[in-house]
Amino acid sequence: MRRAAPRRALGGLRRRGTRAEIPVQAGRQGPPPAGGRARAGRARARRGAAQAHGARRAARGAARRTGGRGARRAGIVSGRAPLDARALGAGRLGVYGGSFDPVHRAHLWVARTAQRAFALDHIVWVPAARPPHKPGIELASGADRLAMIELALGGEPSWSAWSVELERVGPSYTIDTLRALAAARGHERGLHLVIGGDNLGFLPKWREVGALLELAQPIVVARRDAARAALDALRPRLSAAQFERLAAGFLDLEPFDLSATELRARIASGADVSEDLPPGVGAYLRERRLYRGRA
Repeated sequence: MRRAAPRRALGGLRRRGTRAEIPVQAGRQGPPPAGGRARAGRARARRGAAQAHGARRAARGAARRTGGRGARRAGIVSGRAPLDARALGAGRLGVYGGSFDPVHRAHLWVARTAQRAFALDHIVWVPAARPPHKPGIELASGADRLAMIELALGGEPSWSAWSVELERVGPSYTIDTLRALAAARGHERGLHLVIGGDNLGFLPKWREVGALLELAQPIVVARRDAARAALDALRPRLSAAQFERLAAGFLDLEPFDLSATELRARIASGADVSEDLPPGVGAYLRERRLYRGRA
């Protein structure tokens, strides 16, 4: 399978200290000319106001869909995001699933890194309803998490959200989502499964791992030690061909060191986490008062 070298895939990423960053926008580096500082400040203010307005609209929509905070705690979900037509026609399609509770900048980094390294035409973000490998975990409502994902994607044309797992009754399995996607596309060609470091450790517990590896090429962005542990755990359960396919999907990269668990704990303590969240998501969290008092 042809793929770009991981080293080249990082061409659009910057690092500050030990943390990789996604550039928000390309442009001339350095301070603006003196006459442009005021205009730049006004532009930033307009962007911030637009993001806050979008977050408030998304929060009100989620509140209507979930029937308020009580319904949200009960797990009632009615928000929907149908499969995007661009995903149906993509030659090389990535599927990025997870709890996204909340979606944060490391998720964006994983998606962008995988997309560049494997030349993906489109990535479908799939929020999980109740991950079977995480029993007893209280999640924000599906409507809230879907709304935050849509804010995080920010209109990026090569990314879209799909609510298929939120609409299922019972446990949600990745293999079922991949099969549904292949059926909707009419073929199994070009499917890639994006796996971040937060989900890698659960991979040995996933349903029909062998069939999953036959259906989609995995793309794993994780630390080397975590990758090695997962490979060792899966080796006895896979054929030689399946194991080789999994190993070929590991990107030798230093990951973005951030977790949703850490963010929830910081939010619960009242800390400011805005720099670790995509534009609009922080305002949405404040509007909906999510993760207050729990980690």
